[in-house]
Amino acid sequence: MSGPSSPLSSPQKGRGRPAAALPFILVTVFLDMLVMGISAPVMPELVKQFTGGDVASAAWWVGFSFSGFSLLQFVGAPFLGALSDRFGRRPIILLSVFGLGINQLALVFAPSLFWYLAGRLVAGFCAANFATASAYMADITPPERRARNFGLIGAAFGISFIIGPAIGGPLGDYGLRLPFVVGAVLAGLNLIYGLFVLPESLPRAARQPFSWRSCNPLAAFAVLFQRRLTLGLAMGSMLGVFGMGVLQAIWVLYTGERFGWTATANGLSLAAIGLLVAIAQGALVGPSVRWLGEARTMVLGGVLTALAYFGFAFSPASLPFALSLIPFGLGGVAGPTLQSIISRSAAAGQQGAIMGALMGLQSLVFAISPFIGSPLFARYTVGAAGTLLAGVPFLFGAIATVLSLVLTLAVLRWLGHELATPRSIAADGVEGTALEVEG
Repeated sequence: MSGPSSPLSSPQKGRGRPAAALPFILVTVFLDMLVMGISAPVMPELVKQFTGGDVASAAWWVGFSFSGFSLLQFVGAPFLGALSDRFGRRPIILLSVFGLGINQLALVFAPSLFWYLAGRLVAGFCAANFATASAYMADITPPERRARNFGLIGAAFGISFIIGPAIGGPLGDYGLRLPFVVGAVLAGLNLIYGLFVLPESLPRAARQPFSWRSCNPLAAFAVLFQRRLTLGLAMGSMLGVFGMGVLQAIWVLYTGERFGWTATANGLSLAAIGLLVAIAQGALVGPSVRWLGEARTMVLGGVLTALAYFGFAFSPASLPFALSLIPFGLGGVAGPTLQSIISRSAAAGQQGAIMGALMGLQSLVFAISPFIGSPLFARYTVGAAGTLLAGVPFLFGAIATVLSLVLTLAVLRWLGHELATPRSIAADGVEGTALEVEG
């Protein structure tokens, strides 16, 4: 185990100030997500401007951009991680911050869809530096404090997702490209800060040769196929993510087309989603699990999410649509509880691999789901904003969520894990492991 004084847990001497390493990583994660959050309420409107106001065409291009972003993030994470093992964390993190700034500048001056899409691909690849930031955190933190510091990264991630859209929406009402100007400035300041402050965390003696095999993002999925229970639960999780992927791809265009929401309204709505999910996952998961158990908390969260999607789909006006944000945000208790069940279904030595595979699977779903949401939006919402059929894209989210619950519960029962009975899962391939899904 690496202690605080080991070479793997201490920054290199002479390379910046070690005391500044933790704050910089937190600031980097925060600013990365803040920059992307600031632009979220206005990017679809920028695409609509490129398409001459054609909303249906804009929906397709927004879908392509979301898909490309997620795909590059999926491919980029292991590649950047391997590069950081070879050349150190510092240059990879700083290059990613630089790339994010270039992306924002490209969006400030982008004269066409081509440049917009190129910028989104660069942003997706640079966003993959989350894995390198996590590796940096592991380098500088002794084992007994890593869980706490990884939690700080998650908190920085969540807070930025709340603040970013709330800033970007009002900025977008003043000027469609103003949020990208602010994003470029923030990325530039972050780069300058890192150049002067960030030390290297990985000593030369600990670096590894670069291997193309370690860059294969699909290789991580092999661990999911080793056990039927884990694979079935992962497939249930994947179905649940589909609805969110569709929502992200069409939200701004949908609310603008159907209810006439401005960039400010969309920014505040996205911030509200982030805040409600943060409350649900940060304050409600623990009490709910103690009261109901993990499985029933997961079911409760799934039901709330499905009801929210139905509310989005059939709301005739802005107010009931906005009120549906409440059950949608509180439904966030489902994700951590399902993740916990999946984690405890795996052997102790595979926890990191399982979680990494789940993150990769989520990225793939986000790459695929826009190709469902965009055509549904173009077919049923554009030109039919006053009809019940306009909400078909969100109806897909409701159906996917219900199917996720059905599949997850069926997998537990098929493999002998009743909701009310702790069972051994040794029969499914791992000795000495217990999965408790009590009520």
